[in-house]
Amino acid sequence: MWKTTALLFACACSTGAPPLHVPLGSAEMVPLAERVYAEPGLSADEHRALLEAHRQAAARIDEVFGPLPSPLALTFFCKSAACKLAFDADLGASASSPDLGFARDGVTTTSGWQVLNVVIVTTQGATTARTLTHELVHATMKNWARYDASPTWFNEGMAVVIAGGPECPSPFDPAFDVTTLDTKETWQAHLQKPGVSTRDIYCQARDAAAKWAARYREPRALGAALRARLSALARSP
Repeated sequence: MWKTTALLFACACSTGAPPLHVPLGSAEMVPLAERVYAEPGLSADEHRALLEAHRQAAARIDEVFGPLPSPLALTFFCKSAACKLAFDADLGASASSPDLGFARDGVTTTSGWQVLNVVIVTTQGATTARTLTHELVHATMKNWARYDASPTWFNEGMAVVIAGGPECPSPFDPAFDVTTLDTKETWQAHLQKPGVSTRDIYCQARDAAAKWAARYREPRALGAALRARLSALARSP
């Protein structure tokens, strides 16, 4: 069922579910383990590194959130911009970013569109696990409330808090209030302004979200508080 590289990591395949067939040009995304796929053409060493990154990210999600009400999101690792564009044609020039990750609500398979919790992450070496953790935080939080239920600065800042990066050298612009970026539209519009540092905005969002998270010293306490917050938001009219 699983291709040769994945057999080296049989422990990652626990339920025996058949792999999805996700087309990429004339080929298909390669299943590395259950719910983990990679762009075709990568080496066995790259596969091993990606599976280790996934193991680290999944462990961090478990450390914070504990048992989940649904399986961890499907992970698709892309190395090329073309691969990322296959999952979202609207990425444009940002598809070439070496640290791009994003979450989606489905994927096109050879059987058609399937509604699934999905994250797509660039294979960029040392920071792959951190980027994947960031995206898995977004995907995991959707178990309790849709992304737009919380302010965007909080969603993005909390993902940085839990993922532990990017590195955030100070100082930031003290005159800018990141909490004004409360929707995806305002967030993206601000990032596209000339001279705006994407890293600085994510780091400012981290600092703002960390003020809320600081009262929860243990990872599971933070995860429980997030679940409660999101569940309450989902119940709000």
